[in-house]
Amino acid sequence: MSVTRILRRAGMAAATCVALSAASTAFATNTLVTIGYANGSENFTVSNHSGQVSAGGFSGTYNGVPIDFWCIDLFHTFNLGSTYTDYVAAPYSNTRLSELFQADLGSALTGPVNVNSAAFQLAIWNIIYDNDNSVSSGTWSATGDSNAITLANMWLGSLPASSNFLLTSLTSTADPQHQGFVTPGGPLGQVPEPSSIPLLGVGLAAMLFAIRNRKSFGSKA
Repeated sequence: MSVTRILRRAGMAAATCVALSAASTAFATNTLVTIGYANGSENFTVSNHSGQVSAGGFSGTYNGVPIDFWCIDLFHTFNLGSTYTDYVAAPYSNTRLSELFQADLGSALTGPVNVNSAAFQLAIWNIIYDNDNSVSSGTWSATGDSNAITLANMWLGSLPASSNFLLTSLTSTADPQHQGFVTPGGPLGQVPEPSSIPLLGVGLAAMLFAIRNRKSFGSKA
């Protein structure tokens, strides 16, 4: 094999590695896209909080996968219709939340717009910030649409005795002011570390280079 052909193939291998490295950079960040409300929302006044809050589930994508998600952090903020690259997914363990999602997630997403969606978010906040079964009283409470509040109280008072329903949290690693979320299902896939794809490219290019060299030497035997 001539020196020119060797250099040409080495250049092709290097170009392959550079391309794969660039691809890894483009997809190396976990991406949360917040689209809008999944089934409507309603405004409430809640204790330990200034002003009204909007209660309802959201729709969006995480690393391109469609998700529905709810606030577990009442006191921080985020913007609908925005893209965030600072959220990581992890298993979320909360027995009462798991029971709520198992029993009433379907109703929250398919029931009457606004009322069911808001009731589900109120029930989540009550589980996070209180230890009773009522959003009408206790250490955390809400005032607003009586239909949503009545439904939230009914769901809280009739949780199943146990649940193995899996939940995933989405938490900002860069900005403590970004709101935390919970979404149903097991952990969402994280984007691979940036170094893994270039290393794969190096190995692939080296393997192709070796195979072509073997064929070239074999043809001269």
